[in-house]
Amino acid sequence: MTSEDASEAPESAAHDHCSGTDEDSSMDVDSKSQPTERTLLPSPSDASDSGNSDNDDDNSGSENDRQAEDTPISGLDALTGIFGGRGSFNPAMLGFGFGHTAGTGNAAQLRSLVSALKQTDDSTAQFIALQGLVELLAMSTEESFISIDVGELVQVLVNMLKDSDSNLSVNPDAVLLACRCLSNLLEALPLAGSIMCRHGAIEALCSKLFEIEYIDLAEQALLTLEHLSESFPDKICEAGGMSACLTFLDFFPTSVQRSALTCASNCAKSITSAHFSQAKDTLQVLERTMFSGEQSIASLSCTTLLYLASAFRSSSDKIEELVPEHLLKSIIEGANRDGTSFSAATCTAHLRILVIVLHSSCARTTQALDYDIIPALKSVVAHEFMLSEDSTSTTPVNGQMLTNISEQAWCALHLMVILLPQLPVDQQAFSQAEKIVARDPKHCSEELYANNRQLRRLVATVTRPTIMEQIQELFTPLAIRIFTATTDAVVRYRLLQTVLTIVFIVDADSLRATLNNVRLATFIANTLSAVDSPILLGIAMLIVRIVLGKLPGAYEAEFIREGIADSLENIASSARATLEQGALPDEASSSDRNAGGGSDAESNEPSSPESDSNTEEQPYDVDSLVSGFK
Repeated sequence: MTSEDASEAPESAAHDHCSGTDEDSSMDVDSKSQPTERTLLPSPSDASDSGNSDNDDDNSGSENDRQAEDTPISGLDALTGIFGGRGSFNPAMLGFGFGHTAGTGNAAQLRSLVSALKQTDDSTAQFIALQGLVELLAMSTEESFISIDVGELVQVLVNMLKDSDSNLSVNPDAVLLACRCLSNLLEALPLAGSIMCRHGAIEALCSKLFEIEYIDLAEQALLTLEHLSESFPDKICEAGGMSACLTFLDFFPTSVQRSALTCASNCAKSITSAHFSQAKDTLQVLERTMFSGEQSIASLSCTTLLYLASAFRSSSDKIEELVPEHLLKSIIEGANRDGTSFSAATCTAHLRILVIVLHSSCARTTQALDYDIIPALKSVVAHEFMLSEDSTSTTPVNGQMLTNISEQAWCALHLMVILLPQLPVDQQAFSQAEKIVARDPKHCSEELYANNRQLRRLVATVTRPTIMEQIQELFTPLAIRIFTATTDAVVRYRLLQTVLTIVFIVDADSLRATLNNVRLATFIANTLSAVDSPILLGIAMLIVRIVLGKLPGAYEAEFIREGIADSLENIASSARATLEQGALPDEASSSDRNAGGGSDAESNEPSSPESDSNTEEQPYDVDSLVSGFK
């Protein structure tokens, strides 16, 4: 090779290198003009080659500048660069793996998305921004919103929901995405709920449920309202959300129906009398779903009605409107454990509704007696306490003591007390009750009868012979057996009160037939000897007094044989000793004060409640009971 050839070889190689660089640079320009192939950061190989191709970049730079000047950048192109292509979200822009924290990357991305959402003249750019915002909010945490104006973001999304009501040209998919953004925002930032309430998000969401045009949008609105109902049920009630959630319940799948009923249940917890019309609007749906074959739907429906009844329990008129007569009959049937396929939780909810309704409305109590509520209660109590068929046994249930009373059994026992009229405390009303029990209502005071709720219940009970027979045959053995098997003081009080009421309201012949199947003397003897509560002792002594008054010759010998007379003698002696011991300190202190031995502070000190209670007249004449056996 000659020297000239050697000098020409580098020149040709350099020329070839320059021409190849021009072609590569032109290819880079074409590739950069395609948004889907945009590279965010240079690769290591490109960085190593950049130093060797400075002259080539200078040659291609002028061409890129001319192309950029000829092609203007729109909002759509800017979003395309952010997301790496139309409709696709690029997580690399969040700042992961580039020396930034996730919160910093999300905050910068959120700000750019909010700016893009404000471009109302470019619907395509808004739609792409909503797509990215949905995915971004799903991956965000509370730290992502440190430097973000959440109120501005919520206002933009709520405006899109409101604009869709007045502007039919709004893309429904964009409105669905805006609603989904609100739901994802609540999951990422629970405190955003108060901001949504201030900007009218609840009203906008409820408007999508009153008139459903797109089922997907309505389902998303229900899911968002379910999140908000956990913290702002009162705001949803003010916007009519409880009625809106249940208006078109049948059109939704089961999962969405559960969300709608959950939202309605949360609203029922905080409902007020001002929104009673909404509660009435939901009854038609609840009557249908309370007896649904889907256990979760039935349970949520019963819970919603339970909260509504509890909210208006102080008004008997509203209770009667919430639970009409036909619904009361269905609830009683649902509470029966023998003839229903409902779960234990649903049956318990039925019983709790009955407790509230019957306690608040005397009319519903009377109707419940005609709808076989007593056999339903027997099935519940027998199932919960696992009673055997031997009703004459007074041994503990299945030979074991009851330590825990389930809520279902507790509701059944409470209903037993509610169904039976309570004995009047006033002496005048008590004498009227005795006349009613004696089947002599013409001598009753009409004015007292009209003003006394317990007397009305008493009349409603004693005027139904079939109901009276069921009560005395079912309640008396159950109450005595459960009383023997439990140590709970409150349960024992309710059961003993039930026995007292039954003994009081039945006549002599019915009482004799009832007590033939019950070992009453043994039960009373055990109660008087083992119970230390003065209230329970007083009720037991009243039972003895009423039985001796109605059946004077039938139980005297048996009461003496079981030791009841001795127990009453001991109680009377203890009561007299207590009264004497309580009077002596008062006499001593009064003599000291008269002698001037006490200080002024001691003389002005009021007497203790214990000393006052000891000097009061005893409600039960113990001596008369004891003398009855002599």
